[in-house]
Amino acid sequence: MLYIDWSYLYSLVAFVIGGLAGFQGVYEKYNRDSIKASTTFPGFFYLLSRAAFPTAVFAGSYGFGLIKSYLLLAALACGTGAELFLRTKVFIKQGPTSQGSVEDLLKGPLDLLRWYQNLFLDAAASGLAERRKNFIKKNLPREDAFQALHDRFLKNMDAWPNPAVMTKLKVEVDKLKTEVDAKNVQSGSDLDQKYKFKLGYLVYNEVGSKGFKTLLSS
Repeated sequence: MLYIDWSYLYSLVAFVIGGLAGFQGVYEKYNRDSIKASTTFPGFFYLLSRAAFPTAVFAGSYGFGLIKSYLLLAALACGTGAELFLRTKVFIKQGPTSQGSVEDLLKGPLDLLRWYQNLFLDAAASGLAERRKNFIKKNLPREDAFQALHDRFLKNMDAWPNPAVMTKLKVEVDKLKTEVDAKNVQSGSDLDQKYKFKLGYLVYNEVGSKGFKTLLSS
């Protein structure tokens, strides 16, 4: 009869802790696009590997008999302990800086973690950029000229709950409008289409996909 040791399921606790710690790094880099970045292949693999490390620590410790009781607490300890280890830096020596002062040289797993994180999260950028491009193509109103989109933005901007965000965005939109006026861009021209996309990306990058629809929808 096949025997299944269900105690290994406690490793899911460590898995969740590792995954959440990994997602923190994704959020710090991509903010509102962190979910989308996490669903790209590099982003997903990064999160999976971050979750797998503390899971392997718990499963290995339990399998070799190092952990025999209080398995929930042990799983929590493996999850948090693995993250503490990964974020550790050790003092190596002191050395002079280019400004003539003395600086501590610290090295440790954190340096490797940052390199590993940047390797995959930078790779996720291309997939995320492709999704942004497809979103703008799909949702940017084709029949409207730049001027119509600009006027719609001005009409809808007061609906945004954070005035500081809109103040910052309006400054950039106004710069774009000034550039369009200076070039005397004709409605329906290729140049008008180019500036429509610039406006779309400008809004999207500041307030995300939902904000894009709120501010540029009729």
